[in-house]
Amino acid sequence: MRPPSRSPRARAAAPSRAGFSTVILNVQEIQPEHTQPFEEVKAGIVQDLSKEQAEREILDLLDEVEDARAGGALLDEIGERFSLPVEAPEAFDSSGKSISGGEADLPDAEGLIEGGHLTAISASKTISCSSVSGATFGTTSLK
Repeated sequence: MRPPSRSPRARAAAPSRAGFSTVILNVQEIQPEHTQPFEEVKAGIVQDLSKEQAEREILDLLDEVEDARAGGALLDEIGERFSLPVEAPEAFDSSGKSISGGEADLPDAEGLIEGGHLTAISASKTISCSSVSGATFGTTSLK
């Protein structure tokens, strides 16, 4: 371990208790305080708040869809209830090939096939919400 630098800007603080151990902080540089004007950060704040609101809306809608699924509603009924499109791609196998031998037209959902543990030709219906306050999500059910 190196000894602390003796430059005018670098110095080691006295040992301090931190949780279950003692630490020594080595201050390398002290920068002057800087406050950004509101106008400089306004766009970022608006974007962050919009993203948080969209995430809440998505999670609320997802909860409602999942509650309907748990209650035994069919995907067609859920799609109609929430005005969401329901797609029924051609049956496909675990490699994503359709019965006709071509690539199945599947939603862009990471792990859709790998996570399904498919061993035979399966049919799938998907329900997706294209946009809620600028965000996108989807729910998939393999049957």
